[in-house]
Amino acid sequence: MTTSREIREKYDSAYYLDDCGGYREYALFAGRKLEDPRLAAIHALTAPSAGARVLDVGCGRGELAFAFASNGAQVTAIDYSADALTLARATAGDLPVRFVCADVTTFVDPGGFDLAVASDVIEHLAATELDGLYRRLAAMLWPDGSLVLHTWPNAWMYRYGYARRRLEAARHGESWPEDPRTPYERAMHINEQRANVLRRQLRAWFPHARVWFGSAADARGSLATPFTVAEMRDAADLFAVASHRPIDDAALLARITMPALREQDGLVELSLAVAPPRVRAGEPFAASVALRNDGDFSLASFFPYPVRFADRWLDESGTEVGESSRSLIAPAAGPGTATRYPVRAVAPARPGRYILRLSLVQEFVRWFAPTADVPIEVA
Repeated sequence: MTTSREIREKYDSAYYLDDCGGYREYALFAGRKLEDPRLAAIHALTAPSAGARVLDVGCGRGELAFAFASNGAQVTAIDYSADALTLARATAGDLPVRFVCADVTTFVDPGGFDLAVASDVIEHLAATELDGLYRRLAAMLWPDGSLVLHTWPNAWMYRYGYARRRLEAARHGESWPEDPRTPYERAMHINEQRANVLRRQLRAWFPHARVWFGSAADARGSLATPFTVAEMRDAADLFAVASHRPIDDAALLARITMPALREQDGLVELSLAVAPPRVRAGEPFAASVALRNDGDFSLASFFPYPVRFADRWLDESGTEVGESSRSLIAPAAGPGTATRYPVRAVAPARPGRYILRLSLVQEFVRWFAPTADVPIEVA
């Protein structure tokens, strides 16, 4: 059986910058925005309070560590890759994150934690290593603490769902690869998870464990609606929460659900848009905007009605041109908050002078009236 120790040298900067999930978003925002939907979902599911002790297991480039520390949590970020920790330290900047270069399966901190997160870690550990990890996390988490994790891919998806879709594609004359994994994934995903096995392993160390099927785009999945066997086989992602105390499914679901909002324009304001004065035609870039929410609701980019930033472009005549792209509100803009958010925008394909108009849209519902403009030259 392959263990993580045997593939340790593969976790180098090339992996984190060119293959590891979310690497494009990391390049755009230097890790300081949760633009990757899976990370945004994990962060929302945890909901740690300011001052909470948080353990980021297999922290990688440090996006979650940065997000937790930005909200006032006391973060310990652990990884056995020196390259990962170099990136994570750069992500954290001046934030007081404690970094530990160590094997997560043997790490112990007698101080304990309110929360542990393991995002896209457990598929990189052998089954025996996972038992050791869960045992140590169960011991380190305080009585009301929880472990929140995400893993990709759901092993059933490639074995059954993808295989079925590949056969259907062949019937239509399309040729799909037998194994769509990247070379990194083939070498490093040594223990892709099945929901029943994951639940059984967690319950060996935690009295309460909830495992559900979902996707990066919509983390609610089978937590919101029971899945058929076919839907379980097609689901790409698995989410789980394990705890020493009973788990409130409704509370979890509320954290990753965005209901429809009606006529809230007077309570939401966009202002102070900032962007590079010159960008390349057709390419993504990072802008930012201040979002004020004076309502009694949260604004978040979760289904069924995600609220997102949208970039809209006006030419010199004031005519709207090109396609509008989207960027996440992550973390959520809670009631009574005023926050500056980094925003992903995509420049028009044709060079010229434009106005970038940042807006808010609730998908499948409506556009919000407030906007914020900034002039940009597209080269």
